[in-house]
Amino acid sequence: MNTAIVGAGITGLTAAYDLTRLGHAVTVFEMRTYAGGLAAGFRDERWDWPLDRFYHHWFASDEHVIDLIDELGASDRLFFRWPTTSLMYQRRIYPLDSPVPALASIPISQLHRAIRVLQFTPLPVVDRLRVGLAAFYLTLTRNWQRLERVTADEWLRRAVGECAYEIWWRPLLVSKFGEEHYRDVNMAWLWARAYKRTARLGYFAGGFQALVDLLVARVREQGG
Repeated sequence: MNTAIVGAGITGLTAAYDLTRLGHAVTVFEMRTYAGGLAAGFRDERWDWPLDRFYHHWFASDEHVIDLIDELGASDRLFFRWPTTSLMYQRRIYPLDSPVPALASIPISQLHRAIRVLQFTPLPVVDRLRVGLAAFYLTLTRNWQRLERVTADEWLRRAVGECAYEIWWRPLLVSKFGEEHYRDVNMAWLWARAYKRTARLGYFAGGFQALVDLLVARVREQGG
């Protein structure tokens, strides 16, 4: 079978890797001079690693990509770190992580995070409770299909209130998707981020570009 793949992002390269591994002829078309798509990086000659063009990480629950990295023989280059998560409001930084990272994988961390939310004094107490309850609901519910019928903008305004939305959630959505598009983001997308999130976040030694380069090399080795 001869297959053409448009786009040398992670999805296109993974498809090319799987198909060439099965013996199929594959040609990948990419409009840019580099592979990687949104996972690509750039590098100054003075840097040890490329810098990702966009912010990326994996969750410990992302089994498919972890298995792929293992297939590529690069498990030793995958590592997980405890993140530092904070929210800055009016030039003051408010920590949101569990104060004890080693406890972040057990239920007591939920109590720590709840305390952090309750300590976010720019919001009225009732709104702090609404933020915490909304986040707790998203980590527990499995009924994501229902959330596909509403945008994150609409759902969050109702769930946490206008004040909490404008101070807490709207800046996050705008920074991720821009002023033109943040209102169009589906709530099921945000649910997936909250539901799947793990305490530790995964990265690849050499940056995501290093994984892209590894995939490109393997596809070529397999005849693509």
